[in-house]
Amino acid sequence: MQLRLNLRQRLRHVAAAVSAALLISAVAASASAGPVKQILRRGRADARQDHQDDRIDQGKRSGEITRGEAKKLEKQQKGVDRAEARAKSDGVVTAKEAARIEAKQDKASRSIHKAKHNDRKQPKAR
Repeated sequence: MQLRLNLRQRLRHVAAAVSAALLISAVAASASAGPVKQILRRGRADARQDHQDDRIDQGKRSGEITRGEAKKLEKQQKGVDRAEARAKSDGVVTAKEAARIEAKQDKASRSIHKAKHNDRKQPKAR
């Protein structure tokens, strides 16, 4: 009888230890999710910026974007780059800064779309 009781107590202790370990690992994982999200967001912003630059280049090559439009779009992209650099300058991009950058990227994306889909075409070189 005493042997069974010891076994039950040991099992309870093991179960308690496992539960505590799981709880600690869950808390640690949730605490470290902030920087991971920030890294993923930063990578997404950079990838989006690259994609927008590619869309402008493609529009210039195809003649869908005129020289003047390209100049304005590239200036807008530099503004997004500056905002991103300013946000990163202190080492932490806050949610508010990230939202501003994303809003600038949204506006730039709409501008690229409008430039590519208006009726203005760059004349082909002869």
